[in-house]
Amino acid sequence: MRNASTPLDTGPSGTVCESIRPLLGTFVTIGVRGLERAPAEAAIAKGFAAIERVHSLMSFHSADSDLARVNRAASGRSVRVAPETFAVLELAHTVSKFSSGVFDVTVAPLLVARGILPPPAQTDANVFTSNARPPDPEACWSDVLLEPPDTVRIRRPLWIDLGGIAKGFAVDLAASEMALAETASWQINAGGDLRVGGPTTQLIALKVPVLASPTLTRDMRPFIELKNGSLASSACSETPVHFLGHDHAVIVAPGFVSVVAKQCAIADALTKVVLAKGKQSESVLAAFDASAYFYSPEAGWWISGNKFA
Repeated sequence: MRNASTPLDTGPSGTVCESIRPLLGTFVTIGVRGLERAPAEAAIAKGFAAIERVHSLMSFHSADSDLARVNRAASGRSVRVAPETFAVLELAHTVSKFSSGVFDVTVAPLLVARGILPPPAQTDANVFTSNARPPDPEACWSDVLLEPPDTVRIRRPLWIDLGGIAKGFAVDLAASEMALAETASWQINAGGDLRVGGPTTQLIALKVPVLASPTLTRDMRPFIELKNGSLASSACSETPVHFLGHDHAVIVAPGFVSVVAKQCAIADALTKVVLAKGKQSESVLAAFDASAYFYSPEAGWWISGNKFA
């Protein structure tokens, strides 16, 4: 990690082809450098098509998404989902297991109850006090049963929200679908969840919020050197948006984290684990070959690992 006063070449010379679209509840930017415009634009189109597919399959809001169908399913009923949805649920299950349930995609009822998410599609807005099927307050990630290659069953009524991992997965899928040559440099950025590739090292600014570091000036902003890897960031404030999966406690201690990993989905999910566990997340980061850059007002910076930074 370095500050802005240390220059670094951020990409090869040549024309940059870039496009931006509103997707995944944010703005997604895909940029390619080192190719002629026609193949660059074709690759970018493939990338956006992949992201749009994830957006469609895993939306918490859309009544016909895979996620909505699972959230409406009766206990024990099998629901067939797309390969992409199954892959995300598998990855979420793995992160939940390694983090002892700190990461848990079934915390959606908490987010709904606090107004962070709207009620799931086609459910009563007053589900907590109505006769509509409410989620079991004891349900957790281990109640989501995955049966390869494409079937999901739930042991207890629950609501899943994939907002903590699907955005990163969409970035990974876009990178895979673009299938760019190693000589091309590229970046996919979905609201701060990003992946870069190509022969050069790219300099990525960490958008540390004022709450985490009010004394940072423009020249002191931290940067990470990233090559053929992914980065995701998240922050906590006095307004809770993150919850511990295993006991549903609210994470309110101010802090900021960026996680670097090969896969953006892994980086995305692990930001929540680091915010919850701080230095105690080191073993989880190591399990996924990931690095963390964590800031808290009380302790300053803590950096774990350096494999991809």
